[in-house]
Amino acid sequence: MIRRYIVYGILSICFILGLFLSIYRFIETVKYEQQIAELSSDHNSLPEHHFEE
Repeated sequence: MIRRYIVYGILSICFILGLFLSIYRFIETVKYEQQIAELSSDHNSLPEHHFEE
């Protein structure tokens, strides 16, 4: 009986750690995509200024 609880505890800990890792990766990818969008928008705005001049 005790072994079963230990196994369930280890599995639940691994499951929770996996959830935290996936959420952390999702947040990091969203931040990374936002940075890329900001960089691309900056690059898009630069040629417009050159054309205006």
